[in-house]
Amino acid sequence: MKRSLSWKPTRGRSKLRPRAVMRPARRFAAPKPNQIPRLCARIVSLCDDLFHSIVLQTSVDKYYAIGAERGAVLDFIDLPLNNRWWLEDEFKKVAQLGSESARVERLRVLATWEHPGPGSYYDAVGDLDKSPRVLHYSYDPSSRQWLNPDAFASVVDPSTGACAGGDSPVNCQFGNSGSNNVRGPHFTYSEVYVTKRVPMTEHVTFRLDTQFFNVFNHANFALPSNQAGTPGEPATQTGFGAITSSISPPTGLLGVGLGGDSSPRMIAFQGRIEF
Repeated sequence: MKRSLSWKPTRGRSKLRPRAVMRPARRFAAPKPNQIPRLCARIVSLCDDLFHSIVLQTSVDKYYAIGAERGAVLDFIDLPLNNRWWLEDEFKKVAQLGSESARVERLRVLATWEHPGPGSYYDAVGDLDKSPRVLHYSYDPSSRQWLNPDAFASVVDPSTGACAGGDSPVNCQFGNSGSNNVRGPHFTYSEVYVTKRVPMTEHVTFRLDTQFFNVFNHANFALPSNQAGTPGEPATQTGFGAITSSISPPTGLLGVGLGGDSSPRMIAFQGRIEF
C-alpha cells in the first residue's frame, strides 16, 4: 500500500515537529541487525553475477561504472532507498525557522512537493505510474512519435512568433522544464577492423585490411523535434516529439556529415604492398 507524508498545521512548535518526524520513521523501519550481513552479501553476490553475465556495472570502483548516478546501486548499499534522511534534514531546518507561520508553510511544501499547484503538474519521467502526460518509448517499429505533444507547452506560439496568450510579462516567461529530464533514443554503434599480412618476399609484404562500420547494422535515430506547440491546438504542434531521421556515427567510411554513412552497415576492403 502506498503512503505519502501527511501534515496537519497544528499550532505550537513542540507539537508540529514530532508528528512529522515520527511518520516516516514508522514507515521505513530498518531490518533486524542479524539480517543485515546476509542481505548485503546476497546483494553483492547478485551484482557480481549481473556483471559477469550481462556486464551490468553496479559500482564505480568495482565494476567501472561511468558515474554513481548511472545505476551504481552497490555504492549506495548502506544508504536509504527513500527520502528519509533528506526529510530528517529538512525537519531540522523547519525547527530552526523563526516563526510559526514559516514552519507551517515549509511543512506544507514538503508534504505537497509533487503537486506544484493549480494550473501546473508534476511528471516523474522515470516512473510510469507518475508520468501520464509523457508518451514513453514503444518498440513498435511503425511508431515514430517519441514524446507526447500535449505534455509540453511552448512559451512562444510557433504560428505567430509571439508569446502564447499574448506578449506580456505574465506570458513571456522562461519555461519550467528541467534540464535533461527527457532522453532521446539510445545510440549503439560498433566497428571492427581486421588486418592480414602475407609475406611475399623477404622485404615485401601484402597487407589486406577489412573495415566494418556499424557491423551489427543497428539503426540509430536522431533526437526528436524540440519545437513544442500549444496543447489542444494540433496546428502548432506539427512534428514536435517525432523522430524523422537517423543520425550520423562519430566515424565512418566517408567521414562524418558527407551523406554516405548516416547509419547502415558499411564494409571497406583495402590492399597495400609494404616494402
